[in-house]
Amino acid sequence: MAMELPMARRSIRCISLSLTVAAATTTVQAREPAFECVDAGALRVTCTGGLADGKPATGLTVRVFDKNGELRVTGRIDVYGRFTFRKPGDDYHVVIDTGGGDVITILGHETT
Repeated sequence: MAMELPMARRSIRCISLSLTVAAATTTVQAREPAFECVDAGALRVTCTGGLADGKPATGLTVRVFDKNGELRVTGRIDVYGRFTFRKPGDDYHVVIDTGGGDVITILGHETT
């Protein structure tokens, strides 16, 4: 037999749940990253990125694939929000795992 809570307790519980959901939503939005990759010369590419709150995207996993889809380089974004790798030819793509199953893909021809 379920016991009914008084109306005041149900309201407090709903407000608490609403605040918890709002806090979680704010946290997710603050982690939304933005990246760009640039040709660093000497056959190197540097990808730089940060979170919406201005912090570097430290620790995110980066994978670089060649034109055949073979994994050539893997690593993590450093404390400055950068990841540098040797270019695996002219046709490649970079995949950055932003967490929660989301990824950012940057095609080699999109580097500046």
